[in-house]
Amino acid sequence: MSFDALATTTISTKRSPVITDGLGGAPVTNLENVKIHPIMPFPTRREQEVKQRIGRIGQAVKIHQTFTEKQSHTDSSVVVNQVPDIIEGDEIIDGSDKYNVFSVRSWPTTAGMTAYLELTLEEAK
Repeated sequence: MSFDALATTTISTKRSPVITDGLGGAPVTNLENVKIHPIMPFPTRREQEVKQRIGRIGQAVKIHQTFTEKQSHTDSSVVVNQVPDIIEGDEIIDGSDKYNVFSVRSWPTTAGMTAYLELTLEEAK
C-alpha cells in the first residue's frame, strides 16, 4: 500500500484573518476536502519533549500527529507535487473534532524533497 493510500481522512482548515488596527477576527475556512492520514496520538516517547517545547509540561494536553496527502498536477509536461497550505496556528476540523496546529514540517526531510507535511496537533478544548 502506498503512503498516499493511507490518507483516508478528509478535513478542513480554518485560519485567523490578518490583524488590522490591532483587531483580529474569528477564524475563517481556509481549505476544504484535504486528505490526511488518520489523526493518531503522538508517540509517547516524544510527547514530553514536545510538551516542553510548547510550554505545556504538567498540563493535560493531548498531542496528536498526522501527515497530509501531496497534491500533484502537470505544468508544462512536468509533474509538480505540492503540499496543502497549512501553517502553524491553523485549526484542523475533522468532523466534530478540532485540533490546533502547532508544528508543520516537511516530510520526508530529505534535502530538496518535500512530498508531504507532518502536522503536530494539540486537541482543541
